[in-house]
Amino acid sequence: MAIDFARLDAAVMRAFQEAEPILYGPRFEPDFEVPGIFDTGMVEVPGPGDGPPVLVARSTLSIRAAELPPGYAPKPLDRVLIRDVTYDVTGAALPDSEGWILLHLGRVE
Repeated sequence: MAIDFARLDAAVMRAFQEAEPILYGPRFEPDFEVPGIFDTGMVEVPGPGDGPPVLVARSTLSIRAAELPPGYAPKPLDRVLIRDVTYDVTGAALPDSEGWILLHLGRVE
């Protein structure tokens, strides 16, 4: 039995209720809209000096590679607009084996 990944991805998007359009702004290229799953979670990072670890918010965006323009790969310092808040892509794109790409984001102040 073949798996219809487009249907499965659509179900995931509905479950997370994050199928809103994201405005993606590549550096030096035209902006485009792409649907994605935005998430903010807490991660533990080393504290200053010899201090205890601290919790900080880490925002991520998951997008399907198939939703990107042909030949485009996300890069650090690209910008995204999500819910009227601008974020920079802060590191390398992390593709998985299912066709999704995870991007770590940093809020632009």
